[in-house]
Amino acid sequence: MDKSIEPEWINITYQRSRREAMVETGLSEENFAIVCPFSVDDILDLDFYPNADE
Repeated sequence: MDKSIEPEWINITYQRSRREAMVETGLSEENFAIVCPFSVDDILDLDFYPNADE
């Protein structure tokens, strides 16, 4: 795990992104996970993302 990425930073960033997604999509908060559903390792793994090579 990359120690330069703190779990708290991910949580703060996820919460901000969650609010922005609710505003942009008009969907209610029930449509978005309360906490980031991905681990730091998932986030940093470029092969984790679909179509990452495009």
